[in-house]
Amino acid sequence: MVFEFEKEKARWQMEYDNVVSQKRELEDIVSNLERRREMLSKDNERLKANRSSVDGRTSYNSSNNGGVPKLTFGLGNSLPSPGLPPSNKGGVLKPKSNNMLNSLG
Repeated sequence: MVFEFEKEKARWQMEYDNVVSQKRELEDIVSNLERRREMLSKDNERLKANRSSVDGRTSYNSSNNGGVPKLTFGLGNSLPSPGLPPSNKGGVLKPKSNNMLNSLG
């Protein structure tokens, strides 16, 4: 009878130790997950701050044609192309004389 009692006591002690070790493992997992959640929250806040600053610049640039000047060729306030002489006839270049065309043909 004493032997049976000791045997049962040892079995319960083993189960108790297993439960305690599982509890420790789960607590470690929970603490790792909480730490990761905090890191991800900080990253999320940082990205939100970056996105809001980028969105602010994007909305300004989109209303300002992206900060790039519009190039137009034609009548009005057009910008001449580099390497080409300015033209007063709507941006169309015409040869100065017909002799140039005849020499090409």
